[in-house]
Amino acid sequence: MTSPVCSIIIPAYNHAEYLDRSISCALSQTYPEVEVIVVDDGSTDDTAQRVARFGDRITYIRKENTGRGDNRNQALIRSSGKYIQFLDADDTIDAEKLATQIPYLEADETVTCIYSDCSCNDSEGVDLENASYPLGENEDALPVLLRRTLFGIHAGITRREAIMDVGMFDPDPLAQEDWDLWLKLALKGYKYKYVPGDYAHYDQQGSSTVVNSPLMYKRMKHMLAKYLNDPDFKKLDPRLVNNFVAQQNFQLATRAYNNRWWKEARQHFVAAAKADPSVMSAQFWACIPKTYVRQIVDLAKGNSVATPEQL
Repeated sequence: MTSPVCSIIIPAYNHAEYLDRSISCALSQTYPEVEVIVVDDGSTDDTAQRVARFGDRITYIRKENTGRGDNRNQALIRSSGKYIQFLDADDTIDAEKLATQIPYLEADETVTCIYSDCSCNDSEGVDLENASYPLGENEDALPVLLRRTLFGIHAGITRREAIMDVGMFDPDPLAQEDWDLWLKLALKGYKYKYVPGDYAHYDQQGSSTVVNSPLMYKRMKHMLAKYLNDPDFKKLDPRLVNNFVAQQNFQLATRAYNNRWWKEARQHFVAAAKADPSVMSAQFWACIPKTYVRQIVDLAKGNSVATPEQL
C-alpha cells in the first residue's frame, strides 16, 4: 500500500546561504512519499541557482515579494500532500521526523496536527530551551494558544484539508502567521497532539524578524486587532477572551517599555489590567507610574525616541 504524500513547504526570501541545508534535510527524510516545494518570495540573492542544483527533486515557485503568509499559501495551493510539513529556509528537521510523526496521524483521524519538541538557539548561536509547549493528553489547546504558540512551525505536521478549511495563512505581511493558523484551527475544534522527541531545530541566526523589535510590536498589535474584530472569537467564554486581550497587551506593554516607548507601554499596561488584573504583578503595576516619570525625564533631557509607527 502506497503511503500518503507529505508535502514539505520551504518559503525562502534571501536565505540562499541556508537553503542547501534545509533542502537536504527535507530530501533525506526516511518517510517514502515526500514532495518538496520551495517558494521564492522575490529573493534578490542566488536562491534560484541554489535550488536549481537539486534538479527535478524540487518544485520551485518564484513570485513577487508578498510576505511569508502568502508565500506559504501559494505552496499550499500547489501541494498534493495529505499532510503538510512547514520548514523555514534557515531551519532543519531530523531525517526520521516524518516517519516518526505521520503514523500518529494515520492511527487517529481525530488528530489534526501532531507536533514534538523543537530545539532552539538565539541569534548568537547559543542553545536555548525547548520551544514547544508539551500539551497534556487531555489538555485543551485553545487556552494555551490564547497565551502563546504551541510550537515552532516546523515541529509539527498538519492535515492539509484542515489548513485549507480555515482559510490557510493570514496573508498580511504583519501577521504572526503560524500562531494565527494554529489558533484558527483550535477555534474550529481541530485537535492537537504532542509527542516527545527533538525532531526540529530552530535557528535564529538566520532570522531577522524575531530580533526586529518594532516589527514584532506591529505584528502583535495586528493579531490583537484581528481577533478583537472576529465575531467567532468574541463568542468564546468571556474569561478566555479577556485573558487573551490581557496577555497580548501585557506582551505589547513590556516590549514597548523595553524600547522606551513610554506612552504605548502605559496604554498597554492599563489595557492588560482592565481585561484581566491577574496578569499584572506588583512589579508591573509599578511600571505604569514609572512611564510618566521616564517620559518627563526624556522630554526634559531632550531625548527623542521614535515611536514604533515611525520605525
